[in-house]
Amino acid sequence: MRRIQKPLAIVTFLVYMLAMVWLVLFKGGTGLYELLRFGLPDLPRGISWDLHFNGMESLLNVGVFVPLGLFLMLLSSRERVWPKALVCCATSVAFETAQYILKIGTCDVMDVINNTLGGVLGILLFVLLKRLLKARTRPVLTLLAIPGTAAFVLVTYLYR
Repeated sequence: MRRIQKPLAIVTFLVYMLAMVWLVLFKGGTGLYELLRFGLPDLPRGISWDLHFNGMESLLNVGVFVPLGLFLMLLSSRERVWPKALVCCATSVAFETAQYILKIGTCDVMDVINNTLGGVLGILLFVLLKRLLKARTRPVLTLLAIPGTAAFVLVTYLYR
């Protein structure tokens, strides 16, 4: 990667992760302000063990994590797939655990599966693009990362 591309990819990845926290933990709302002002809500904690496809919610969970897989491959110098797939799974588990601890939403096992699937699809998309674009994969994906992240934030905000 050129000198400017790597920092640009890192900044874009950080914006993406902030959007993920805002979307997953605060459901795209202003929950952070209420959390800081009033403390944790007194909601019952729950873990959903249901393993079923939940329509649009499941598709959004898959779609939201596709950029994570792409970014992990883009920012890594080694292109081993399985460690990055484990990072996608661990990120999803961390989000679901935070939801459980903070009593925000329900800790859902199907969300972990869908999120991990989305991250793996992002990894596989990178591998496919690398085969198609060859040496230009990283520069092209870096240039697409900024508008892609902006579109991601906008779409997730509209469908929250």
